[in-house]
Amino acid sequence: METIIYVGGLYAGGVRGMAKTAKNIRKAALRQIPKPLADRTVFYHLRGGIDYEKLSFKHRMMMKMLYEQVKKQPVGEQDADTRAMIETYGQKVSFVDLACLDNIVKKLEGYPA
Repeated sequence: METIIYVGGLYAGGVRGMAKTAKNIRKAALRQIPKPLADRTVFYHLRGGIDYEKLSFKHRMMMKMLYEQVKKQPVGEQDADTRAMIETYGQKVSFVDLACLDNIVKKLEGYPA
C-alpha cells in the first residue's frame, strides 16, 4: 500500500496546489480521483489561520464577498465555521491546534515504514 501525505491550504473550496500535485503523482482528492481510490483515502481537516492584511487584493475581495454573503444568513443556519469567520473578519486569527496531528500520527504508526 502506498502512503501519500499531502498538506495544502483550502482556498475557495479547493485545496491549493492539489491539481499540480495530482499531475505529478497521478492522484488527487474527491472529484479528481477514481471512486475505488477515494474509498481508501483518509482526509483530515487541520485548521490554519488568516491574516487579512497579508492577503492579495484579489483574495481580500473574495473574502469580502464571502463575508457579505454569509453574514446575511440567519444565525440558526450558520455553522461554527461561518460564525467564526463573521466574528473574526478583517483580523489576524489562528485556528491552529497541533493536538489535531495526534490522529494522523496514530494512523501512520500502523503503516509499514
